[in-house]
Amino acid sequence: MRSHHEYLLGAGLAALLLGPGPSARAERTGEEDLPPSPVAQQQRVAPSAATLTREVQDALDGDHALRGQSISANVSSSGRATLNGAVTTQAQKDHATDVASLVKGVSSVDNKLAVSSAGGAHPTATAKQAARETGQVISDDWITTKVKAQLVTTGSGIHVSTTNHVVTLSGTAASAADREKAVSIAKTTDGVTSVVDEIHVGPK
Repeated sequence: MRSHHEYLLGAGLAALLLGPGPSARAERTGEEDLPPSPVAQQQRVAPSAATLTREVQDALDGDHALRGQSISANVSSSGRATLNGAVTTQAQKDHATDVASLVKGVSSVDNKLAVSSAGGAHPTATAKQAARETGQVISDDWITTKVKAQLVTTGSGIHVSTTNHVVTLSGTAASAADREKAVSIAKTTDGVTSVVDEIHVGPK
């Protein structure tokens, strides 16, 4: 029969051969092998192209130095942002690149903005020339995106659709002033040939 001393000696040798258990390793390293939390998993999910496009457009529209400029952004699924439209100065064009590149998720910026040669004239007046210079085609989708971006300032529940460069506005405006502003925005957006006003005034 094994003595108590022999039993302890055998247990000690087994511990040395097997090494510390999980609990001991955790105490030594100060951490445990835990699965990533749901929050960490969500943080690794890349934003969609539509989300990035909206964030870049919001950043451009909200930038003080670019206020009043005609800029449309589109971001691909790979994170490449393309800027179309026109600005007044080269400095504004360069600044637009900086603004877009700072949006998280944007990997590169293709700046196709044209610099207006009409002095201080509003860039919308030269947007057609800009389209020729940059090779941009003013499509129905481009018009819809641009009108929607500008309608954000009205805070109204107005819907926008474009067919053959004819913009249809529907939904609800909080006031007659918001309705008139929405129609004016659509009419002055480059590429729009006419506007169909189906907006109702009243609570959302």
